[in-house]
Amino acid sequence: MKRKYYSFKMLPILVVMLLGSCSTSQHNHIPTTSQIQGLIQAQQFIFTAETMLPLRGEIKILNTPYDVTVGKDTLVSYLPYFGRAYQAPVSPTDAGVQFTSVKFEYKVSPAKKNGWQVKIVPLDNTNIREMNFDIFNDGSAGLNVISNFRDAISYRGHIAPIK
Repeated sequence: MKRKYYSFKMLPILVVMLLGSCSTSQHNHIPTTSQIQGLIQAQQFIFTAETMLPLRGEIKILNTPYDVTVGKDTLVSYLPYFGRAYQAPVSPTDAGVQFTSVKFEYKVSPAKKNGWQVKIVPLDNTNIREMNFDIFNDGSAGLNVISNFRDAISYRGHIAPIK
């Protein structure tokens, strides 16, 4: 009986490891550090989310392509949201972190370990206070979204050039 319990306890860990190894990558090659730095400095990249980490709850693997497109004059966010909201959305389409901003602040600073921190503050969106990217030399990235009316949420994924 003890052996069966141990097997069932290890099953979720094995499933997560298998799913992680089977995931397909959107990009064919690993970008160089100078390419990543160029994307960040040019303010022309797309962040594709692969996992979501709500403040309360478990990590969720995202199968549908969710992304944030950062351009010189436009910021387009199409991300899901799970967590506690402190104010109900006005319309049902405001369920996720989905918006387009044409007026925002963009600030880049070097990170302590091999990467960059990008802080974006949308000035024409009352729901999102700021979006903080942690971008690493290999193109992997994390995004932390701080909202005015919801719990914070984090995403993990990678950045690539806008196609």
